[in-house]
Amino acid sequence: MVDAITIRRDGGLAFNDAPASIEQISDYVRMDAQMTPQPFVTIDFDKGTDCATINLVRDTVARNFGCTAEGHCLQGPRPEWATR
Repeated sequence: MVDAITIRRDGGLAFNDAPASIEQISDYVRMDAQMTPQPFVTIDFDKGTDCATINLVRDTVARNFGCTAEGHCLQGPRPEWATR
């Protein structure tokens, strides 16, 4: 399973294609961290997106999901092999 976070150039956020706030994303990835097996979490953003917004999302995911050595966090578009 892969959960995808998207950051638009205008700063808008989405979780699995549904609009979401940073607080909602925090809650979602905290729930993901409790799942067995844990899903992969991807973060993708539009070219030209503000770096501060990207870093806020990365920090939120790292703090609430705990991107570990197992490689459960990916940056870039959802991999072709990924299913929801």
